[in-house]
Amino acid sequence: MDAQYKADMAQLLEQMQPRSILCLGAPCTPAIRDYVAAAPGRLAQHQAEALPTAGHFDLVVVAELLERLPKNRGEQLLARLRDIHGGRFLLLLTATPRTEHASQWDGNELLALGLIRVGSYPDADRHLYRYDLHDYKTTPDWLNPRFWAHPERWDKDYW
Repeated sequence: MDAQYKADMAQLLEQMQPRSILCLGAPCTPAIRDYVAAAPGRLAQHQAEALPTAGHFDLVVVAELLERLPKNRGEQLLARLRDIHGGRFLLLLTATPRTEHASQWDGNELLALGLIRVGSYPDADRHLYRYDLHDYKTTPDWLNPRFWAHPERWDKDYW
């Protein structure tokens, strides 16, 4: 997993270009430390707690944490990351359920929460998921002015 995960992580970091990164659960990986060291002004912070108390971050990386939390606390964590702490996060999650985990997560549950699987590492039995508030949902074709604005009627009808 190390080489492929590091490559995937480096690619995602280059795409997202975060200036501040919060690592939740596991410490920041070498890929994150390399990214932060490459340019001045970038910041990485580690927090082992389940619910972060820190403020807004450009990117949050969650690893080895969601499985240890009860399902409802895990959902609260994901919602809090989405709504309060930046709206962009990466989640490294065990692929197959284990008895020692407090909660089991299915790919469909994560898909329903708006996460997209961007990496799979069978040798380490893990998947990498991404959530970005700006592109978590594709815009449907019907949601455009062509179907609802009717600018040709703006000066004719008053409701």
